[in-house]
Amino acid sequence: MPADGPGAFAGISRRIFALFADWLIATFLARLIFSEISTNTLIFGFAQLAVFLGLTTILIGLFGSTIGHLLLGIGVRKTDGSLPGLPAAAVRQALVCLVIPIVVWDDDGRGLHDKAAGTVCVAVR
Repeated sequence: MPADGPGAFAGISRRIFALFADWLIATFLARLIFSEISTNTLIFGFAQLAVFLGLTTILIGLFGSTIGHLLLGIGVRKTDGSLPGLPAAAVRQALVCLVIPIVVWDDDGRGLHDKAAGTVCVAVR
């Protein structure tokens, strides 16, 4: 992998901002879809998490980037450079929802969620 530019590991700050952007989008969509339960905080929290999981899994699996990723110029690829596909994206995003795997990473900068899915978060521009 190159040290800089497209194909290099995406920095942690870009990944955090992308996650934040995706979470805001999921919150907005969940409020639209589940407006009748938005007053029940616990139930809405699960609905919000389900929307985030579904949206990010589909976008990463099919296109290799979420909306937040696109805004910040990063993407998710398999270690061979190909798009992740839905099974790898589902594993990755389910672990992202657990939070702990995304805050524990190895010397190479990949979180446990990326290691489990065989993916890497890279700069695309």
